[in-house]
Amino acid sequence: MTTLHLTQQDMAAVSSGADGAWLIDLTKAGEETVVAAAARLLELNQVPPEQRRAAWLRQLPNEDLVQLATARLGAPDAEVMTEVVRRMQELTQGIGPVLGSMRNVGILPTP
Repeated sequence: MTTLHLTQQDMAAVSSGADGAWLIDLTKAGEETVVAAAARLLELNQVPPEQRRAAWLRQLPNEDLVQLATARLGAPDAEVMTEVVRRMQELTQGIGPVLGSMRNVGILPTP
């Protein structure tokens, strides 16, 4: 499963048909969004189907991941939250040595 996140700037008009189909008229920005998403999906064809969603989420830029996480009413889906937490843990581990150095020289208090 892949999610295509379109903002108001991406769409000129949206309509739905009686059969439940959606017709979306894209702006230039929307065309660029769709082309970028398609390019990312082409790279994922090498990944086994059951791992594609997680791989797709891993390669999203932080800004796109944040938009995806905040786009739904309520909470983001579990796979999105898993990726958000993974990135937060990665950042926390990366900044740990910096914080330790700052504590050693007295810039930050020792816990």
